[in-house]
Amino acid sequence: MSEPILTWRVEHLPVQDDSSEGIRFELRSPAVGFLTHVPEQGSALAPGQEAGYLLRLGQPHMLVLPEGVAGIVATPGPEAVHAPVDFDQAVLELRPLDEFSATAASADTGSEHGALIMLAPQAGRFYHKASPDEPAFVSAGSSLGEGDPIGLIEVMKTFAHILYAPIGNLPKAAKVVRLLVEDGADVTKGQPLIEVEPG
Repeated sequence: MSEPILTWRVEHLPVQDDSSEGIRFELRSPAVGFLTHVPEQGSALAPGQEAGYLLRLGQPHMLVLPEGVAGIVATPGPEAVHAPVDFDQAVLELRPLDEFSATAASADTGSEHGALIMLAPQAGRFYHKASPDEPAFVSAGSSLGEGDPIGLIEVMKTFAHILYAPIGNLPKAAKVVRLLVEDGADVTKGQPLIEVEPG
């Protein structure tokens, strides 16, 4: 199930004012093609994370973030399901996680009776394992850090790793308390996936 991988081209954006901390990034297309499955506005992205697909000559190429690039998607992506893009065309803007801490606390994490919950960043079918004969990415008691995979979400036969991101009230180091959806279950955007505790 290996696919060709391309890395987003990245441009550092200038700081707009003194109140803005951290680095802002602009994600640019690494090649000509048709863009699909781009992360939605408000999604948290970590270095090395899958962040969309570029169709070139009918073949999907997974797009990943380069090392040192992370943030919250601050702009909406293309409206078209398969949006045509040119080489080096600006597609998304990422802003630092701390600029969105208040929003992320309510939008990207759940809080029920003090529980720390990681929510699904998109709709699709959630899998605990990369394949039926492999162990689950995480289970109760597993330790998590930023960028660690917790599962896969499949949309139209395209699989994307779901990575742990310590945004909102989620700790940088966490331990899985329990999985909240069954392997192979359909999930909606914002549905609780796992409960964690500081670890």
